[in-house]
Amino acid sequence: MKNSVLLSFINALIFGFVLTSCAFEEARKKTYDNLPPTGEELSLDVDIEPWVMEHDLSLDAASLSLDTMMVSFDTAGKAMTTLVFNVENYTLGMPSQHGDSMHLANSSGGQHIHLIVEDKPYEAHYKNTITVEGDLTSKVFLAFLSRSYHLSLKHEAAHYLHIPANRSDINPTSPMLFASRPKGAYEGQDAESVLLDFFVINANMPKSGYEVVVKINGETAARLSEWLPYVMTGLSAGDYVLDLELQGKTGDKLGGMYTTASQNFSIQ
Repeated sequence: MKNSVLLSFINALIFGFVLTSCAFEEARKKTYDNLPPTGEELSLDVDIEPWVMEHDLSLDAASLSLDTMMVSFDTAGKAMTTLVFNVENYTLGMPSQHGDSMHLANSSGGQHIHLIVEDKPYEAHYKNTITVEGDLTSKVFLAFLSRSYHLSLKHEAAHYLHIPANRSDINPTSPMLFASRPKGAYEGQDAESVLLDFFVINANMPKSGYEVVVKINGETAARLSEWLPYVMTGLSAGDYVLDLELQGKTGDKLGGMYTTASQNFSIQ
C-alpha cells in the first residue's frame, strides 16, 4: 500500500514537472519571438531566428572608405557618378567562408559591396570602382562590405555613409536604418532559409534599447532588439513586402527619413 501511494506521488510530481516545463517553454518561445501583445495570430507562417555565427577575427580589420567621387556626363547629357573605394583587408570577388551555411542564397560573384542610394534597394558591386547613373553628390548613399551570401560586415570601419552638406533634413548623428536582405526572388533550396539583414547607424543596439520592428505584408512578425543577422523560414510561395521600422526605448516610432525601410521579395 505504501509503495502504491509513493508511486502515485512520484507520478504526480513527474506529470506536474512536465506540464510546468511545457508551459515555461511556450512562455520562453513567446518572449523570444517578442511579438506585440495583440492577441491575434499571424496569418502568415514565418519563423524569424537569429543566426549565431562564430566570430571571424580575420574580418575585424576589413575596412571600406571612399577615395574618389567623380561626376561625368554621357553623350546624351545623362549624369554618371564614379565611386572609387579603398578596400583593405578584404578581398572582393571571392567566396566567403561558411558560404553554404543555413542554405542561404550565395552570389557566384563572391564578396562584394552593397550600395544603397537613398532608400532604394541595394546594388551589389564586385569591384572597388563603381559607376552608376545619376549625380550622387546630392544623394544620401550607404556602402558596406558584404559576404558572398549577402551578409553585411557590421563593424564601424566596414561602411561608408555619404550625407550631402546641403541636406538639412537629415541629422548625421541621428539613428538610421537601411534594409538589405531579403531582395529579389528565392526558389528551390534558397527559399528554405532566407536571410534577413539590415544596417543601422548611430543606434548602438542592443545597449541603446532601440528595436527594429519587422512587418511582412503589413503584419508585425517580430521585434528585434539586437543588430544580428536573422534567418526566416516557413514562408510559402508568393510575393512579400518587408517593412522595417526603428523604434525608441519606449516603443515610439523615431522621426526622420531613414528610420524606416522597405524591401520587396518573392518565394517561388
